[in-house]
Order: sequence, then C-alpha cells, then structure tokens
Amino acid sequence: MLGGILALLSAASFGLNDVSIRRGVLTGTPFQAMAISVPVGVLVFLIGALIAGTAGEMFAFSPAPYLFLSLAGIVHFIWGRYWNYSAIRALGTNLAGPVQQTTLIVSLGGAVLFLDEVLTPLRLLGIGLILLGSLAILKTRKTRQDGAPKPAPNSANGFEPKYLQGYLCAALSVLGFGSSSIFVRAALEGSSPGAGLPGGVVSYVAATLVIAITLLARRRRDQVLAVDARSLRWFLFSGVLVCLSHVFRFMALAIAPVT
Repeated sequence: MLGGILALLSAASFGLNDVSIRRGVLTGTPFQAMAISVPVGVLVFLIGALIAGTAGEMFAFSPAPYLFLSLAGIVHFIWGRYWNYSAIRALGTNLAGPVQQTTLIVSLGGAVLFLDEVLTPLRLLGIGLILLGSLAILKTRKTRQDGAPKPAPNSANGFEPKYLQGYLCAALSVLGFGSSSIFVRAALEGSSPGAGLPGGVVSYVAATLVIAITLLARRRRDQVLAVDARSLRWFLFSGVLVCLSHVFRFMALAIAPVT
C-alpha cells in the first residue's frame, strides 16, 4: 500500500515538472534543461538523505547496486530526460504526456522478464485503465484541434506541433524511463524506503558526471551559459520538482515491485 501511495505522489510531481519544462523550453533548449536540472538533483537527494540519516548508506552498497543505480541514472536522467524534453518542445505537454504512459509497458515487460515479477488480474486491470485514459486524452485533444480554427503561422499562440519529430523523441524517452525502473528495483529490492535516498544520490551523481564530460566540449558549454534568465528559473524549478518525484519513486521501488 505504501509503495503505491509513493508511486502516486511521484507521478503527480512528475506531471508538474512537465508543465514547468514546457515553459522553459519555449526559449531554452533540451540540453540546457538537462544540464541545469540534473545537478540540482544531487543536492536535493543529498539533503534528503542527510535529514533522514541515511546518507552513510550510499557507501555501503555492494558493486552490483552501484552499477545498477548508475545505469538507472544515465538512462533516465540523461537519455530519457533529454528526449522527453525534446518531445515536450516539439509537441507540447498535452500531446507528449499521454505517450509517456507507454513507459509502463517497458517497465512491466522488463519486470516480468528480468525480475520474475507476476502480473495479477488486478494489476492488469489497473494497467489497462491507465493506458485507456491516455488514449482518451489523445483522442479528446485531437478532436478539439480538428474542430478549432487554425491559428495564423506568425500569431503569438500559433504553436504548430511537430508530430513526427515529437513522437519519435517521446518513443526514445520511453525506452530510457521504462528501463530505469528495472535497474532501480534490481539495486534496491528488499531495502527500506530510506535506502531510496542514498540510491538516488548515486544515480544523480553518475548522470552529473556524464553531463560534466559533455561540457568539456566548448559548444556545449557555450550553449548552457547562453540560457536566458526566464528559462533558467523554470529549469531550476523543474530540477526540484522532478527530483521530488524521484525521491518518491526510489522509495517506492525500494519496497514495492515494479508491477
């Protein structure tokens, strides 16, 4: 029960994050968003672990959990987040969000194949309702767009979704988001909820190191330094929101199966 509540809180926080990212990428870039929001996660998770008194556990993991947590951080915070931000920039939050629900399929498939988890009838019913809800949102959105007058190309509100680019980016992000849950669960299975905090620190540090390596390229550094004040505020806010989401997510996966 506690794992389900934590997962629900994670989903709510992640939804708010998508809204803030959408505002940020109106004038910024997906790489700027990733380079700014990921390091914020190290600080937030570390503060949480210190407050909870579990910070010392990050040095007590065996080699396998370190590997799985690092892989989770890279595929989720680098791969998944970059393509998610690109999808939101191309499609907007309303169109990109429902596609992200297919992350569930990747996570469940991996859990059954690699973690020997079982899908009960009740879980299958819940999964079906989630996917049907996503399809309903997409259909409603399409109906509204078809019935509304097309805005002028140069009008202030004339955002034109780039469907092919957006859905391709969303599909790539789903692979990262879906597989990361398998790595986190493999690393933290059987742990207490508090183990999710030091586990999150390890994942965020691994992702931050990858970003630091990419910033060795001058073009990437210049791109991050060129971020405007408005986008910077939204990216920082997003970094806190998405980190809060992952605090709940790591705690949930420590005590509850992926399914």
